[in-house]
Amino acid sequence: MLRNIQSSGLGLRGIGVFNPLSITSSTPFLWCEVDRGTIFSGDALSAGTTPPVVTITGTNSVAFPTVKVRIAVGGARGTATYETSHDNITWAAPTATVASVNVGPFTINFPTGTYNINNTYDANPQTLNDMTSQANHMAANSLTGPLITPNSLGGRAGFTGAAAGYFRRSVLTNARVVSGPMTIIVVGVSDVTPAAAILAGGVDYMRDLRCDGSGNIALVASVSAALSPTAALSASKAFMTSGSWNGASSGGHLRQQGVPTVNGTCNPSDPAPILLSSMGFGANAAGTWACVGYQMCAVFACDGLISDTDLKYLLDGFAYRYSITS
Repeated sequence: MLRNIQSSGLGLRGIGVFNPLSITSSTPFLWCEVDRGTIFSGDALSAGTTPPVVTITGTNSVAFPTVKVRIAVGGARGTATYETSHDNITWAAPTATVASVNVGPFTINFPTGTYNINNTYDANPQTLNDMTSQANHMAANSLTGPLITPNSLGGRAGFTGAAAGYFRRSVLTNARVVSGPMTIIVVGVSDVTPAAAILAGGVDYMRDLRCDGSGNIALVASVSAALSPTAALSASKAFMTSGSWNGASSGGHLRQQGVPTVNGTCNPSDPAPILLSSMGFGANAAGTWACVGYQMCAVFACDGLISDTDLKYLLDGFAYRYSITS
């Protein structure tokens, strides 16, 4: 549940609820949060002995970020029973399998067949909903989307990054290209060993926000430049990081749970030689440097030189929404 920002002590803008679209100095063109508005479709992600092909469809919410199914008693449809969970902790009582059943916002379809007690199924995310007016909805890079799981640290859910598990928008709506200042914000949970990973950005030599080979937050235009002072990702920490390109002294921000906040600057040979016309989340738009082992929760991007006031509003708002306190 979202908290009233005024009562949180942030004192932001005099509005009641954090709204990233309320900024005025820069134009939002991408805003996706993995645990709300994500569309699930196609065959469920299955495991176990010869699992029948179950399909799961629906659109998630913060209360129901995903659905997991496990077979409690094997047998033919109607005899076999199943259990469901939205958080992989609390499971519903076993119920007999039927052709179709609604569980929260999801519809589970059980085909005829023989189910085994080790069969499990996860909803298959295919589209992240962009909540800006640009409608830059992001598609999974494969027919088996990355697994959405509850946040292991107790926060909101995200998808587990992998070489074949990320989302992308290959062409920005209205043929948008970004040639000048822009900002990217990403929220997630770092890997146990924060490795080189592109958190979000375009293809090579476009803009991207990344963890470099030394575990430090860096911005890329034509080259990579780490923030100064150093902003190092800690192992297995909820984090929010940002990059703002302004053509001269580009800067970034790293906020991690229980770790002092870092604000830094860099100059990654900005502006980029190739205009930004696509976006990836959990990798760049070409799939390079996927966030293997990271849990990716939210991405936001805006076009234009952002004011200090608007940037602070966004950073404080996303940090509060995802319970990241330094």
